Amino acid sequence: SLALAGLQAGATGVLDREHPAAELAAIVRHVLAGEYYLDQNIAQLLAIRHIKKLLAPFTALSSREFDVFCLLAEGCSLQAIGEQLGISRKTVSNCQTSVKLKLGIDNRRDMAAFAKSHGLVAADAV
Repeated sequence: SLALAGLQAGATGVLDREHPAAELAAIVRHVLAGEYYLDQNIAQLLAIRHIKKLLAPFTALSSREFDVFCLLAEGCSLQAIGEQLGISRKTVSNCQTSVKLKLGIDNRRDMAAFAKSHGLVAADAV
C-alpha cells in the first residue's frame, strides 16, 4: 500500500529492500532518465492485486485472503505462508477456511486447479 501511495503521489521509483551499490546506481540512472522503476517484489504484488480486481470469482476475497489463496494453491504450508505474510499460522488457517467457503472449494487440490484455471499459478505448480 505504501508503494501504491507513493506512485499515486508522483514517485517514479520504489524499492522494498537494500540493493548493492552498483545495482542502486543503475536504478537511480534509470529513474533520472525519466523512466519508472519498481522493485520486482513490489511490481509482482501490485500486479497480483490488479489481477484480483479483474477476476470476478475473487472479488469476495479480501487482499489477505487472496494472498493466502495464491500461496496455498502454490503448495505452501500454513506455517510458510504465515512467515511470508507476517501473520500467525492460525490466521492463515482462518483465511483458508474463509477462502474455501467463499469460493466453494473443498480441498487444496481443487484450490490449485481453480487457481490454475484462472492463470494464477504455473501449470507445473498443480
